[in-house]
Amino acid sequence: MEYRRFENTCFVRLDKGEEVLAGLLAVCRRENILLATVQGTGTIDDATLTVRYRRTLEKKAINYRGDMEIAACTGTVTQKEGGPWLHLHMVLANPVEKFCSGGHLERAMVGLNAEFVLTVCPGQVQRAYDPKTAIDRMQFEG
Repeated sequence: MEYRRFENTCFVRLDKGEEVLAGLLAVCRRENILLATVQGTGTIDDATLTVRYRRTLEKKAINYRGDMEIAACTGTVTQKEGGPWLHLHMVLANPVEKFCSGGHLERAMVGLNAEFVLTVCPGQVQRAYDPKTAIDRMQFEG
């Protein structure tokens, strides 16, 4: 992994075999990033995406393996338990195999290369578990 920060924007390159969430969290910790938006692109060869069913609150995961492009990746960095917390959604695709699937990102291993941009925002937004939704939701004070 390599990254460069330019004022409130951080460009991150993750390399083959690196895990996306772990790499981005490492950058957030080093740079003390506690509130940001995230965008990404690149290749993934092993990932787990989830969906939460609103009626039952059940969370289901599916694993994907193979040659996949990140067709879209967006999300946020907020705070939970005093540190950075990532909430990312990713769409994975392989147009040759006519495959496309997206969901909440639980884990993704970089295939060849992945690039992310973190846009750092002033302020703080905390996360707290909400039993009504079974989700760690943003909490706004004042």
